[in-house]
Amino acid sequence: MTEERVYEVLIKYLYGDNIDNLKKETLNKIKMFITNNKAIDFVLPSFPGKSPNRNSSFNGKFGYEERYSISVIEKMLTEIKNIYFLGARIFIIHDGHLFTDLGITRTDKELDNYIKEFRKSICEEIISVSLKDLMECSCYDEARKNINELYTSFLDIKDLNGELVEKELLFTKIEFKHQISDNNMSNNHLQMIAKKIAKESLLRKQALAECIEDKYPEAIRLSIHYQDKYSKKLGIRLIDKAINFGSPWFNIIYKCNDGKIILGKKDWFKYQRHLVKDDNGLYYTINQKAEQDFCSNRVNKIIKKEMSIGR
Repeated sequence: MTEERVYEVLIKYLYGDNIDNLKKETLNKIKMFITNNKAIDFVLPSFPGKSPNRNSSFNGKFGYEERYSISVIEKMLTEIKNIYFLGARIFIIHDGHLFTDLGITRTDKELDNYIKEFRKSICEEIISVSLKDLMECSCYDEARKNINELYTSFLDIKDLNGELVEKELLFTKIEFKHQISDNNMSNNHLQMIAKKIAKESLLRKQALAECIEDKYPEAIRLSIHYQDKYSKKLGIRLIDKAINFGSPWFNIIYKCNDGKIILGKKDWFKYQRHLVKDDNGLYYTINQKAEQDFCSNRVNKIIKKEMSIGR
């Protein structure tokens, strides 16, 4: 059956504890597209823009990590096209603009430039959707206002999962510390501000999820993150050779001698790395000992703490 062959291609790119749980539902969706002679639609919120944290990228611009990720997506789409003549499409929802007014991202203009570079780098089966496109608005302020009014108003901060809040809080404090604090700010004040931003970010992410479900009801919903057993989203590994979890726009790439990849910060492996530049951008190579130390958890406390975020 064609849908089963397409599914076998898809699961090569997935990770998570819920893949088996969603197998029947995913097969049914694939079959629905094929039966109706339509391209198979996927939707993935991702490529939001580079982190403003200077330790998370080489220069803040669209880079090697994104181009690598695009190549993985294109490879998956090509494999599907080889099985099913109408192939597949993937709608990329650029969600960075959703958080600009919280002061934790780059500016709307910088994020727009990032999206322009993304659009220059993709094939026609990858559809780039900005927040303005998603909400059919002329400006981002209006788009943010509309998504908040339509999808956030019925959500309650008190209903947020405590474990999710703590993870988001840790991520906010590490990744965006310099955006939300100054040298004179106490740890307690930083904690208070970061927690407020973390909760608001979670509400907006939930609102975006509702919006995507509303606007792409038939599409197979993907996420860049590893999914737990009960999730209704399928996790897609954009850096397919990565041995740890992480987002391409919040990390740089370290290539190991055996071809594996570590996603990390710019100050990792300072004495065990070599900078490489090619047509796609910048990345580091590291020696075998650095990889072994990483896999054995024999790294410093900062790396261990940043590893725990898994973003």
